[in-house]
Amino acid sequence: MEARLNPSLAPHFWELDPIKAFQPLCVDLLAQEPGVANANEYGINGQSQLGIDILGKDSNGQVAIVGQCKCYEQFKAAEVVKAADEFYKYYDHWKEQGATRFILIVACDLSDKKIQDEISNQRKKFIGVGIYFDAWSGMELRNKLMPYPEIAQRHIHSQEVLRNICGPTVQGLIFTPNDSIETTLQKLREAMREPERYYMNIEDLFIEEAKNIINVVQNHTLALSTFNDRTSCNEYLQPLIDCSEKLVRLSAALIKLDRQKNFTDILIDVFKLLAQDPLKFENSGTRGYILGVPEIRLYPLALMIYTIYIVGVEYKSTNLLQEITQIRFRSQRSELKNQNLPGILWCMYDVTVNFFEVIQQNSYYSLPNTIRDTLLPWLKQYLDFPDDAYYKGEFILSLTLLETNDQRLFPPLYIVYSKSKDTLASFITEKKCLKELFPNIENRLQLFDQLSIKMSKGFFKNGQYYFNDYGFHGNAYNLYQNS
Repeated sequence: MEARLNPSLAPHFWELDPIKAFQPLCVDLLAQEPGVANANEYGINGQSQLGIDILGKDSNGQVAIVGQCKCYEQFKAAEVVKAADEFYKYYDHWKEQGATRFILIVACDLSDKKIQDEISNQRKKFIGVGIYFDAWSGMELRNKLMPYPEIAQRHIHSQEVLRNICGPTVQGLIFTPNDSIETTLQKLREAMREPERYYMNIEDLFIEEAKNIINVVQNHTLALSTFNDRTSCNEYLQPLIDCSEKLVRLSAALIKLDRQKNFTDILIDVFKLLAQDPLKFENSGTRGYILGVPEIRLYPLALMIYTIYIVGVEYKSTNLLQEITQIRFRSQRSELKNQNLPGILWCMYDVTVNFFEVIQQNSYYSLPNTIRDTLLPWLKQYLDFPDDAYYKGEFILSLTLLETNDQRLFPPLYIVYSKSKDTLASFITEKKCLKELFPNIENRLQLFDQLSIKMSKGFFKNGQYYFNDYGFHGNAYNLYQNS
């Protein structure tokens, strides 16, 4: 395989032997997809392959992803139809085996408008039978190979092509998907010493972790028949917690290490990926959505929002916070459609409060308490005083949420805990961060004081009166003005 004159272009994968090289390359890349524990070729020449060439299985040995490999120099829209139809004849067999995704892997370019339109058509058709249709082009193969030099070396024997795909030296690629969190964090710290050299590698790392979360959320059960049992709720929530830790800790480390703010765009791109509804609806309505189903599918996004505010305020990443606030959530549901990311917390609280009350034993602050209990053990190594950092981040988040709803405060823990008083009083007198984030800070603090006083007086819930006159409330504007 010869190298391209422009190294940013995809190499000529169609020059590989279709059976001996291209298909094994596809198998190795399929094995790296989230949710796939191992991958294999399916069948040999002369055997019926039931519309596929390769398959990937999860850790339980169940089929998760299947694919066709087309080692072609050119590909047309009609060939997309032919390949899709070839698989579609057997979709019921593969769905019974557990497959939720079909990938058409093609060695050449697929950017032609007719091809892209046909891919969209097939995607709509396949969604109707519960299978996601995907298509990888030569460029997609190049991008997927980039973090895996060992795979590239196994199938490509041109050092120049390897350099074009994997960088100046194959050994320079530092992240692998099977690394532990601690190993990945150590490699991130090393890469941050040479930001220009490793920028693309860091970007790929974060994007892949975001995609992993999306995959978990999309395949997570989206409804509970009941959520009045604490054990069931915890079991339901745990996969969403587990898939979030690596990205949360990586994001915290990146903010702490990125003193020159070189990597803000990476975190913005991660949030843009996460800001899409994992639920799939029929047509444009909400048919198939069950009212009362807890929105805990948004829990990883909630953890990331809190992380950015807690660590972002601590390290004065005001530009990042402003950018995050502008990102809109993409959903067909009216409650979520075009909501800004902090506003998602309102939607989540309104629907999931009962779910989290079961876990937190009927506390009005059940959702923020659960978020705090999840996050602080992960974030403590990036914060000198984790509790203080939490209160400051949550306070800025509250001020941001006043744009979404100026009639009430999202239940904040600083209203409950008396030790928040000194932390927030000192924080407000610094002024600079508040001025940078909120041009109308005086008006916002006055509104905050009105609402926080009202909240501190207590509330009725389940026929019982709760009194909250402990934490920080009612004095923000005066502290700011007199400092």
